[in-house]
Amino acid sequence: MRLSIVALCTVVISTPALAGPAEDIASARPTIEAVNAEWVGAMKAGDAARVASAYAPDAVFITADRQLVAGHDAIRTLIAQRLASGLTIVSGGLKQKGLTDLGPGLLLEWGEGGLHFRTKDGKAGASFGPYATVWRREPDGRWKIVRNLSF
Repeated sequence: MRLSIVALCTVVISTPALAGPAEDIASARPTIEAVNAEWVGAMKAGDAARVASAYAPDAVFITADRQLVAGHDAIRTLIAQRLASGLTIVSGGLKQKGLTDLGPGLLLEWGEGGLHFRTKDGKAGASFGPYATVWRREPDGRWKIVRNLSF
């Protein structure tokens, strides 16, 4: 019995405590702000890998036209295909409207965003609307997107 209590105490002491909502938001905010600020620049540069770097390996992205894309590599491929279709990104941005806790290591971000672009034949276009993004703290402590929904 004595050994079991010592073993239990060792496990409890060596297990990191779960962060609370305020700590999760504080630790994730710099990553979220950096990813959001970088998004338009990466899109303008046509750098699908840079855009997709924010996504976890098991992420799911649902596009505004209801296409479900599962997995980091598939999301990167989708972005690359769209950028290779002759679109030139002119400007755009994201405006976060909120960030809240969903549970230990999960956050929900929402807001509005979009892009102004030119098609390969020079026509101007735009795609703007609301978004909802779920961020997850990965085992290595980094925050990654696990669900992204564009409307």
